[in-house]
Amino acid sequence: MRLVFIILLAAFITGCATTDSNISEKGNTQASSKNTKKEKPKEELQDVQTIDKSYGSKIRITSYIKKTKAKIKCSDYSKVKVDEWRKLLESGWSCIKNKNWPVLEEIANILSRKHIKAAWGPYYKSIIAEKQGDLMKAQWMINLAERKAPNNPVITFQKARLAWLQKDETQAFDLMKAVLKQDAKNLDAAQFLGEIHFRDRQFKEAINYLTKTLKYMGRDSKTRLALAESHFELGKYKESLAHYKTAISLTQNNADLWMKMGLSYQNLKNYERAKSCYEQAINQKRKGRALASLSDQEIRKNLSAVNKIIEERNAKKQPAETEKVNIKKEAE
Repeated sequence: MRLVFIILLAAFITGCATTDSNISEKGNTQASSKNTKKEKPKEELQDVQTIDKSYGSKIRITSYIKKTKAKIKCSDYSKVKVDEWRKLLESGWSCIKNKNWPVLEEIANILSRKHIKAAWGPYYKSIIAEKQGDLMKAQWMINLAERKAPNNPVITFQKARLAWLQKDETQAFDLMKAVLKQDAKNLDAAQFLGEIHFRDRQFKEAINYLTKTLKYMGRDSKTRLALAESHFELGKYKESLAHYKTAISLTQNNADLWMKMGLSYQNLKNYERAKSCYEQAINQKRKGRALASLSDQEIRKNLSAVNKIIEERNAKKQPAETEKVNIKKEAE
């Protein structure tokens, strides 16, 4: 009897050990599974940071966004799988380009839910809130985006825009300078800083920033005019002429520009061309293509001064030419 009891006890202990071993193995498997799940966010986070960096250097909300080619149309976002968030981003940029805010909001919601570590969900929501006039929400969202992707020029640029809309010029100016430190090729930031320097009559700085934008903003009359005026104010009349000529071709209110071009030629002592420019200014003024501040009297005053110089030059030439003719006759 005792022998049977010992055998049964031994079998029971062996069974418990086997069960504990199975439980231990199962526990280890589950723990291993949990560890694997914990590793995925790290990989995803690295991927997010890499993409944030690459998109930050290539894609911007810009006034020349028409130059940005999105491979996926805004309306095609529904065909994109939720884990293909590079394509979702492409679709989002297309929505911004086409001002399709409802679809952009759907994309922003998907990015916020499925890719919570990425900055672009809250970034897009900041853009949408701004368009809806809710600047407080827009600021909140862009601050959240910045925490997810610090020192990203796209996000800093949006922060600068919001500061400007909230009439905080100092912060907007400082943030735009930060954008250029993060991305020296951000032409919108350069354009903004150039216009502010021009407004404040800091012409050297204005030229420095605005010249960088000519590749994309060369057909913008305001940019050309600011460059022309800046060079003119610094006494660089040859440089100002090229920008005045381009600006004239881009705007109808060009009597003022013909006037300034005439002044540039006059300062370069090219009086014949200055005269031609002043005559063009009078002609454009008659057609109503001028600013209200420019008067006929002002243009005619400059024209009269140039005509007087030309007449005096011609008067000096005539005696000299007469003397040459007389000398020639005497020689014959």
